[in-house]
Amino acid sequence: MAVIALLSAKGGVGKTTAAVNLAALWAATGHDTLLIDLDPQGAAGHLLKIHASGSVKAKRFWSGRADAESQVRASDFDRLDVLPADDSLRRAEAVLEDIGKSRRRLADLLATLTGWSRIVIDCPPGLGLIAENAIRAADLALVPVAPSALAVRVLEPLSDLAGERSGKLRPFVSMLRGNSAFLEELRRAHPATLSATIPSAAVAESAARSRLPVVAHAPRSPLARAYRALLAESDALLTAEGTAVERRGGAP
Repeated sequence: MAVIALLSAKGGVGKTTAAVNLAALWAATGHDTLLIDLDPQGAAGHLLKIHASGSVKAKRFWSGRADAESQVRASDFDRLDVLPADDSLRRAEAVLEDIGKSRRRLADLLATLTGWSRIVIDCPPGLGLIAENAIRAADLALVPVAPSALAVRVLEPLSDLAGERSGKLRPFVSMLRGNSAFLEELRRAHPATLSATIPSAAVAESAARSRLPVVAHAPRSPLARAYRALLAESDALLTAEGTAVERRGGAP
């Protein structure tokens, strides 16, 4: 089982769209995939037509008292399941503060899940305990970065948060308009930046209105091809690091 987290210090950078499209692509390529929506906005579940009513409450989920697996919902896509978000996740940081071993709770919870070879986690934007949990639990942490004057600086506090696990962080350019000069700028500051770039495209909005991943809504579009390139790079990293296996090899 390989765990991939989508992280960002700020919202509006295409994080959730990337999480949904990568999860859909992994499922389409034969991996039993679970998409876990930890963002209280619930956008990932919404994009896959999953209603969050009755889903796991934050306190029960993070304390380990909930049977999270029983709350998993099948999507309309073969091999793709979703653990949808709940509004109570807005209080998740406070809940985690009250729980022992609060920085490894997610890793412990994921160890109880079986039957999926890929787990994709859509994290809420921010640099709190959920982000720490996700970095610790993940084999690969993908960080979308939208071009802006301060975009490169946004990665610095995330790297500080990751500490000795900062090698898991892989930035990629998201919502790119025009030329690719920003990719080289980002690579100079963060050499681990991936080659795949996700363009800003109107098809993303039409896919969202249809509540479909872009790779299903417009599979031949440049945007869908960009997500497939991101998937290929992610798979190569997972394979190179020996994490694409059927069981987890110890605590990350």
